[in-house]
Amino acid sequence: MNDKQTILVVDDDLHIREVLEARLSSAGFRVLTAAGARKALGILNDKQVDLMISDVRMPGMGGMELLREVRVLRPELPVILLTAYGTIPDAIHAIKAGAVEYLTKPFKGRDFLLKVNEILGKVSSSTKGATNSALNKVPYDGKSDSMKALYDLVERVTPSDINVLILGESGVGKDRIARMIHQKGPRRDVSLV
Repeated sequence: MNDKQTILVVDDDLHIREVLEARLSSAGFRVLTAAGARKALGILNDKQVDLMISDVRMPGMGGMELLREVRVLRPELPVILLTAYGTIPDAIHAIKAGAVEYLTKPFKGRDFLLKVNEILGKVSSSTKGATNSALNKVPYDGKSDSMKALYDLVERVTPSDINVLILGESGVGKDRIARMIHQKGPRRDVSLV
C-alpha cells in the first residue's frame, strides 16, 4: 500500500527529522525533509508528495500557518501536525483548519506508522475512484454550507484518537453525530458508552 508514496517531514529539530525519516524509510516510504515551512512550500511546489508531517512550533512560519498555506496550494494533501505542547483546544483548531491528525510528542513509533498507513490507505482508495466526499458517507440530506462543514469535520475527526465535544440544542442530532463518529472510528468494534 505504501509503495513509492512520498512523505514530507517538516521540523526545525534535526534529531526529530532524522528519527522520523529513519522510521518512515524503514517502512518503505520515500521521505523528503525540510527544516522549516518555507523550504517545505518549495518542495511542495516542485515534487509530488502524498502526506506532510509538520511540527507545530517552528521559528518563522509555524505549522498552523504552514497548514493554511498548504490548504491553498494543495487542498487535497493530508497533513499530520506534531507538537510537544498539545492541548485539546489546539487539537480542535488544527482539525478544523484541515489537519487529518494532531499528535503529541512523544508518541509510539508503531502507533505512528499505523496512523500514517491508515491515512495513506484512505487517500489511495479515494484516488482510485471512490469518492471522499463527506456528503456521500453520511445518512443526512442537509446540503447547506454549515451542514457540509459539519460532515467534513466529522470525516476529519473520525480516524483520530482525540476527544470530541459535541454541542447543540436539544433535538439537533448530537447523538447521531456521536454514533457516526463512533461507527466510522478506530473504536467501532467496542461499545459506544
